[in-house]
Amino acid sequence: FGIKAMTAGCAGVGTGSCTYGPEVTIDATVLDPTPVTTTTSSTTTTTTSTTVVPVVVTPPGDTTVPLPQYPEPETESTTVTLPVETEPETELPTETIPEYSEPIETEPIETEPVEVDNPWGDSIGTPEEFDELPADATPEEIGAVIEEVDFTEISDSDFDNTIDAVFDNIENPEDVADVIGSFLEADISDEQFEAVLDKVFEDISDTTETVEVLTSLFDGPLSNEELDSVMEAVFSEDATVTEMAAVVTDLLDKDLDVEELDAMFEAAFDGDLSDKETIDLIVDVLAEDLTSEALGSALGAVFDEEVSNEVLIETFTAVLGNELDGDSVEVIVDVLESDTISGEQVSTVVSLIIEQEGGVDSGQAIELATSSKVLESIDGEQATEVFAAIVVAEVSQEAGAEIAEALAEAPVEVKESFEEEINVFAGVFDTYTALGSSIDVGTRRSVIAVNLVTSTVALASAAGAIPTPGSNPSPAGPRQDVAVRKEEEETEEGGAIEGEGPDWIKTISIYKYTDGVRTMDWKNFTKKFIYGVMGSGFTLAGAVVMYFTLSGLTQKIALWGTVIAFSCAMYLHMKEPE
Repeated sequence: FGIKAMTAGCAGVGTGSCTYGPEVTIDATVLDPTPVTTTTSSTTTTTTSTTVVPVVVTPPGDTTVPLPQYPEPETESTTVTLPVETEPETELPTETIPEYSEPIETEPIETEPVEVDNPWGDSIGTPEEFDELPADATPEEIGAVIEEVDFTEISDSDFDNTIDAVFDNIENPEDVADVIGSFLEADISDEQFEAVLDKVFEDISDTTETVEVLTSLFDGPLSNEELDSVMEAVFSEDATVTEMAAVVTDLLDKDLDVEELDAMFEAAFDGDLSDKETIDLIVDVLAEDLTSEALGSALGAVFDEEVSNEVLIETFTAVLGNELDGDSVEVIVDVLESDTISGEQVSTVVSLIIEQEGGVDSGQAIELATSSKVLESIDGEQATEVFAAIVVAEVSQEAGAEIAEALAEAPVEVKESFEEEINVFAGVFDTYTALGSSIDVGTRRSVIAVNLVTSTVALASAAGAIPTPGSNPSPAGPRQDVAVRKEEEETEEGGAIEGEGPDWIKTISIYKYTDGVRTMDWKNFTKKFIYGVMGSGFTLAGAVVMYFTLSGLTQKIALWGTVIAFSCAMYLHMKEPE
């Protein structure tokens, strides 16, 4: 390196003073040969770093001259860092930010609308067979063209263009139904037919038009599968509950058959509805005066799968809010027997029926009692309410047989309630087998009737009304015997003959004659009465058993029959011998 020498005084250098002779200070400029590379955006420049290092040279001959003291830098570091050569950095692309400028207002360009001579074809993507259709084509003309087109060979977009062109140019609901019928007769796939229906029923807010189209379709030859597809398109996911309720209400005014009712309600109450939507829709539907067929279709659609208790309670509360005939109650029972309704839910519905305004009537109670599932699901208290409401006179032979069959698997407490509230011997429950019995009521009733007749005959026979075998039926014998007895009564004490058996009892008189005056012979009366009771003791015992076995009206009949028969028999037994 090169050295440049210069002479300087002490003034202005550090602190302290110089008393020695002149000193020579040489500033050495050290040239660092290491180049430093600086990189800019597009130009690389190489510069040489220069470092100035002060060097103090001591004059010769004076080795004791102190070195000058330099002040420490206040802010700058005394450490020199030598540059390190680095690789050139990668050049980064630069973006020029455009300057903000005010938007330029431009006038809209007006274009002439493209006129299409034929609304059915030309450049709108429909098959060429539609090109010849006139603008006011009738449904028959449109149908003839549809029959000519092979829709299996066209793309989905062209088919969509076709149905758009067709149905956008038809307004009459009957014409729409006729064109749908033409598509049904054409060779189209199921997906294409669904696309047709989706186009027609994409908006059902116009309830009147929708119902008119449906009514016209119902008059045509729709298969069950096609009918289901139509209803699914009407009650799609895009339809609101309000729109669906309006369509259902208007369709209920039409004379729909069972298949159409089933298809309508199954599509309306599909699995996409929430509990709230289901409740809102069924409440609106049940507010109408439904026939038993419509009620069965509606409830069958709601409960074709398991539902929450909230839906169950709200639905049957709405059902019970209407006046129900026998057929409607039968529909309710059929729904309760569905596999999707649990036993607990059945019990809940029975409670709703019992607690309804006015309570459960006889017709409803009879229908409930004919269901084995109902009787298996309710408890004894509910069963008592149901059976107490039944008027036996209103129970037919068929209903009685159904009730007896339903009771076969019912809990004991339900059977006990039935036997307490119902006269099982009324004649309509003959197939029912009572608790503790091995034979049914019909067989048991026949045995009791035979016993009753036998008891009556036995009572009459004991009283002498019917001749017993071996007795003398001739009228002369008893009269002679009576004359003899009367003479003996006047001569013997007490008028009684000791040692005689029952035949004698029949011939004695309960009266005695004193000086031609007849008075009551209480001794003979008591003896004759006791013999009469003893003679019919077995029959009376059987009558008592029958009384406690029977119930209701049959019990009363048996009681009065026994009393009358016994009274007649005792009268004949106690009367004055001829």
